[in-house]
Formats: sequence, C-alpha cells, structure tokens
Amino acid sequence: MRKLLVVIGCLLVFNICSWQPLYIDRGVDTSDNKIVNTINFYRQYLSEIRYDALPDFEKYWGAKDVRQNKIPDPLLYALTSNFPTYLASSSRTVIYVKVLKDYVHLKTLFASSDSLNNVSVTCITNHYISFDAAGNPHFVNPVSIYTKNWKTVQLRNVTYKFPPYHRFDLSKANTLLSKIKKLEKDWNRKPMRFEYYFTSTKEELSHLRGFDFVITMGNRDSPSGMADHKNNIIYASGLGEDYFHEVVHLYLNPQFEDSPLGEGLATFYGGSKGKSLNWHLRYLNEYLQKHPELDLNSFSNADFQGLNVDHNSNMTYTLQGLLCLLAYQKNGPSGLKRIMTYSSLQDIFSKEFNIQAGQWNSFIRNTLQKICR
Repeated sequence: MRKLLVVIGCLLVFNICSWQPLYIDRGVDTSDNKIVNTINFYRQYLSEIRYDALPDFEKYWGAKDVRQNKIPDPLLYALTSNFPTYLASSSRTVIYVKVLKDYVHLKTLFASSDSLNNVSVTCITNHYISFDAAGNPHFVNPVSIYTKNWKTVQLRNVTYKFPPYHRFDLSKANTLLSKIKKLEKDWNRKPMRFEYYFTSTKEELSHLRGFDFVITMGNRDSPSGMADHKNNIIYASGLGEDYFHEVVHLYLNPQFEDSPLGEGLATFYGGSKGKSLNWHLRYLNEYLQKHPELDLNSFSNADFQGLNVDHNSNMTYTLQGLLCLLAYQKNGPSGLKRIMTYSSLQDIFSKEFNIQAGQWNSFIRNTLQKICR
C-alpha cells in the first residue's frame, strides 16, 4: 500500500488540486437543509486540501480528535503516506447522504476517466459529520465508529486494538515486543508509544479507515499494513499481533526520508507478505533464473517501484532488502545505518559495493545465487 503513489501517478497529472469540483449525485436529496449544510461543510474541507498544504483541522474536527492526532482524518493519507487521498482522482461525486441520529453519513466516489470515457474508480469513502448544540458541524473519525466494540490490550509501548471475534495471542505479542527491544538497542532508540490496529483481512482494514472500496481491494488476500508516522499508528492485517515490518517503518523511516531503501529496511527486519527476506530472496532467485531477459541494470525507484514478481513477492522490496542484508553482513547495525544515509541507488552500488552502472544485473544475479545455494 505504501507504494500506491506510483499507480496514482500513472493516472493523474501532477497538479490536480483543490479546485476540483465536488459533484452531487442526482439521487441525493438537496431539498433537505441539513444535507445541504453537510455537503457545503464537506466541500469547504476538500477545497482546503492541497498536496503541499492542509486545512486547519480545528475548524473541521472535534477537539478530542485534534488533541489525539496530528492528522485526525484517517482517510487523508490512507492510500499512500505522502499524497492526499482526495487528490488522487479527477472526479469526486457524493453518491449517498443519510441523516442519522448522531451524525450525517456521506459516501463519495473518487474516479478518473480516459479519453474514451472508461472510468477507473480509485475509492469510495465514508465520512461522518455531527452537529453540536449550536448547529456547528464537525467530522467524526470513522475509526472510532468502526471500532466502537473492539477490544484493547496494552503491553509495554504498544496499545493493541482488535475485533471482538479475535482471541488475543499473547505469545505473538511478546515475540513482537522482543523484536522491538532488539531494534531499539541496535538503533539506540527509546520505546515509542503507538496504537496497533489489526484485522484478519485487508478489506476489513480498509473498512476500518473509512473505505467502502479502494483500488487495493480484491484479488487474493495477503498480509498488508501501513504505518501512520504522523499519528504513531499502525494498521495491519493478516499477521495478528506480530506485524514487525510496519513497526520498523514507524521507528526508522522518518529518520531516512531520502533513502531509496525504506521498504528494504523494513523487509530486512520484518519480511513482507508474511514471509521472511530469506524466503523472498530464494523466490526472486528462481524467478530471475527463469527470466534471463530481465535487465536489472535499470533497477531504480521509477522503473521497478512496486513491481511484483507475482502475488507472492514484490521485487522492489526484495532487491532493497538484499542491499540491506549485504550491508548488515559487512558491518552489522552500523552497516545498515550507513547504507540508509545514501539518497540514491547509484551511490549505494558505487560507494558501498564498488559496482558501477551497467554491472548491477550481473552483481544482483550472482549475489542471489551465492546466498541461495
């Protein structure tokens, strides 16, 4: 999910901004004053969201939500951690509005179309807007609505939140805590307090954050997660209490925002899709032996970003993880700290491994074969 920005970038031009109109479906009752006031409030909120600027959340969200979260809107960066969800489509249409006892419920369709008018749906969102005694509106966090009956377990610096059908696995939680303690020791970090929401499936996790539908839904289910650095929250599915990959993102990625190995570092420590880095290395090695025509000399953020070998493995994560592994084998944690300071893959290959452009393909293939013997 973290690399969905690449998909978005293929669909959109750079400067889709807040001037996008908000359409209202003909089925919405615009003769109801409360519905009209709700839509106007929602429209104003969207108009203040830009790629490089955000609204004053105190104008739109309840005091508790603003106090607890730097970004109180869980949908704002739900597609990718650095691009607003609401700007990820060329068309925004309110398709459903229902006045309920405690709030007004809106559903919005975000979509784009090509020159032949073929429609590509990015997501369908849920927003909940409540009115105080004076008639002033504010958003209600969909997570608080969806998790109203969820359970909570606090262990050390982790606050677990999970569905009532789940029986908490203390053994898995303790395993995660052991990994966190080692990570803190290796990187000289103090414990970071964070909330950890987890579900069994990816779709349930999407619903939790306010999506009816999102482009990542469907297909075969696999472990999935996202780290919300701004609010110190982890959203995870498929691995229960031990989704270490996202914990690594939460702890370390903010320090290395310019590194091209962010996913590699998380995969080195926490694996990907529920499998260890070693598993993915072997899987990729077999794949590359079957595809000698694939030229890894072009390996870069732009060319291979988010590329899956297939449903089971992501090539970018694995190749980045390989570079982290080699740095760790050379100098342990200090090697990892050093390799994360580079801002380009070119520098990493040339300065860290003395491998020049044009030699990447043979270096990666030969290294994988040695590791996987």
